[in-house]
Amino acid sequence: MTSLVVDIIPTPGAMLVTAFGEADLATVTHFRECLSTVPDRDTVVETSGVTLLSAVGLRVVLDLQDRLAAIGARLVLAAPSHQVRRVLAVTELETRLPTEPTVADALDSLAAGTTNAVPGG
Repeated sequence: MTSLVVDIIPTPGAMLVTAFGEADLATVTHFRECLSTVPDRDTVVETSGVTLLSAVGLRVVLDLQDRLAAIGARLVLAAPSHQVRRVLAVTELETRLPTEPTVADALDSLAAGTTNAVPGG
C-alpha cells in the first residue's frame, strides 16, 4: 500500500491534480505513473496535503512541468504545504515552479496567463 494518494480531476480551465502523503523513494513509481496520465494541458498540482517531498518526488513534478512546457502548457502548484515550500526554497526552484495560495488562485492565474513559470528554468 502506498502512502501517497493522487487524484486527477479535469476542470474547465485546467487539469487539477491533488496529492496527499509522502512523495519519496517509496512512492515515486506510483507518483510518476499517476502524473504520466495527466493530459497535455495547463495543470494545477494541489500540494497542501503533501507531508514529504523528496528529491525524487520533486523530479517527478519537474518532469511533468517539462512535458507540459514542451507543448506550451503550464503547471502551477497550489496551496503548497510548509514542507513543499521549504523544498522549493532550499532548491531555489521558486521561480521555476510557480505557486499560488489556493486552487482557485492557481486556476485564475492560468486563465489570466500570469504565472511566473520559467520552462526548463
